[in-house]
Parts: sequence; C-alpha cells; structure tokens
Amino acid sequence: MVDAGEVAFATCGSGPALLVPWCNVPWPDLPVVDRLAQQYLVVLASPRGYQYSSRLSSDQDYGMETSAHDLIAVCDALGAAEFAVLGYSLTAVLAGWLACTSSRVTFAVLGGFPLLGSYARVSRAAERDVAQLSTDPGFDTRAALALYRDLAELPDGRLIDDRRCPVHVFWGSADTVLQGFDVTAGLDDALTARGVSTSIVDGADHVTTVLDTDAIIRAVAAGAR
Repeated sequence: MVDAGEVAFATCGSGPALLVPWCNVPWPDLPVVDRLAQQYLVVLASPRGYQYSSRLSSDQDYGMETSAHDLIAVCDALGAAEFAVLGYSLTAVLAGWLACTSSRVTFAVLGGFPLLGSYARVSRAAERDVAQLSTDPGFDTRAALALYRDLAELPDGRLIDDRRCPVHVFWGSADTVLQGFDVTAGLDDALTARGVSTSIVDGADHVTTVLDTDAIIRAVAAGAR
C-alpha cells in the first residue's frame, strides 16, 4: 500500500465507509466504535508512526501529506471510493486536512481541536509536551511533531476555510486544553458564520468529551445531514 513499511488498520460494521484515524486516541477500546458500526463500515487506520504501523527510520521524514497518503491508501485497499472521516484532537488535524484536500471525503466530524486558533501556538505547545515526556506514549513523537509543524505552516483557520465537504465541529464546554489556546470564546459563532455546524458537550473536558458515546454519535449524525 505504501512505499516503505506497513500501515495497520482494522474494520468493523457495514455500510458507508467512515474513516477514523487511529493515532493517539484508543478507539478500539471505546464503545462508540461498536455504535458507529451499526450504521457504517468503520475503518480504524494508523498512519506510519502510530500504533501497529511501521515507524520510519531517522533518515526518513514524517509529515501531514505522508500521513494523509497512508490513510487514503487504506481506503484504496478496501475499495472505498468515498468515505466520511472522524477525528478528535490530534487526529482532527488529519481529518480536517483530508476534508480540505480530497474530493473523496463526503463529510468530516472534527472534535477537540483549536481549528480557528493559532496553529503555530499549537505546534509550540506540542514541542513542550514532548520534551516533558518520560515514557513512550505508544507512538513515534516525531510523527506528531511533524504533523503539527506542517500545520503551523498553513494560514490559521485553513482546516475550516478550505474545506471541500460539509464539516461538523464538536468540543466540551469545560475543555481547558482548548481554553488554553483562547479559542472557545466566540468559537461557536465564528464557526457558524463560516457555515459550519457545531455541538458543545455540556460540562465535558478534553478527555470526557471523547468518552461521551452519545455526543459523538450525535456529532456524526449532524455531520451526515
């Protein structure tokens, strides 16, 4: 499927394809996957550098384009000519990038990411977080940092403004991660003004939002409308 290494993926359910980039969120352990599989062919795919996929050597470069290529290669292998995409936090970047660059994406659901904030600020925060790690997070941090660096080179807001399909955005009202980037105040109005539908999970923080099965099911349903 790819020039070097292997890209791991798993599927469940049947119906229209729903691509879920599997990078740092433990999607197979979350009950929302089984719920989504009642309506969709859920495709959990890990770009190289994440989960069970190959990690690139020190002389090979990760990047947003490389990760997007890996995800599309999985859809090609499955014969999915079109697919929806769901991403949360880090993987909202990948899902949003696919929504901007691939005509094959039917709709995108993006959660828990400062989509209208400073992309450069997000990249700097990721650099600080990685520098403070004391254990292996379960993926190659070079892949995540390369993704954020590529994002930082884009104009702020591009993941929304350059979308080529309907996008639904969701986040928790108590998400201090997003609040740390000063984007939650007025975010709902700013997205609505851009023609993007939104949903806010009342009382949820960055972690409990992605653990809220019903909230994600509602967000996907809203994105599919």
